[in-house]
Amino acid sequence: MAKNINEIGTEERIKEAAKEVFLEKGFDGATMKDIAVVAGMNSALTHYYFRSKEKLFWVVFEDLLKEWLKVIRYTLDKPVGLKEKIVELIEKQFEFHQQNPGIILFLMNEAERDPESMVQKMCISPALHESCFFQQVEEAVQQKEIRAVNPFFLLSMVFSFIKQLFAAKALYTHVFGLTEVEFVAYTQESKRDFMDMVLTYLYKKDC
Repeated sequence: MAKNINEIGTEERIKEAAKEVFLEKGFDGATMKDIAVVAGMNSALTHYYFRSKEKLFWVVFEDLLKEWLKVIRYTLDKPVGLKEKIVELIEKQFEFHQQNPGIILFLMNEAERDPESMVQKMCISPALHESCFFQQVEEAVQQKEIRAVNPFFLLSMVFSFIKQLFAAKALYTHVFGLTEVEFVAYTQESKRDFMDMVLTYLYKKDC
C-alpha cells in the first residue's frame, strides 16, 4: 500500500533525526528514544515505522556509505589518465569529508563494530575491483611508468591519510589552537603536500 505525503514526511523526519543521532553517538550509544526526541515525536511512532534500532541504523548507514562510495567509484571509473585520476581522487575525498565532517568517525566506528555486515551490504570490494583504476595501475606498473605498487595499497594510503586528518580535527584544533578557518586552511595545505608526496612516490620521472 502506498504511503500518503504525511507518512512519507514522517519517515524522512525519523531518518534525518537518526542520521544526526547515529553520527553523534554511533550505534551502541544511540537509542530509539534519542531519535524520537530529535525527530520531535514519541518513541512509539519511530518503532511503528522502523521496528528496531538496527533496522533504522542500516537504512541510514547504507545511505551514508552509498554516498561516500558513489564519489569514489565515479572518480575511479572516470576516463582520464592515472595521474589526473589520483589527483582528482584526493581532491574529491577532501571535498566530501569537508562537507560531511561527522561521517569519517561514523564509518571508522561502525566498520570496527561490524565490518562483515558493512562489506556484505555495500559490496565494497567488488565495486573497487571492477573499477578501471585497478587496470590503469597494473598497466602503468607493467610499462614501468610508476613503481610496482598494489592498487589496494595506493587507495588505502589515500584513504588513511584523509581519515587521519579529519578524524583528528577536534584534537588538532584544541592542541594547536586552530580556529575553524585555520583548520580548513591547514587541510588545504596538507592536501597539496600529500598530492606531491604520492606522485613523487609513484613516478620516477615527470612528477
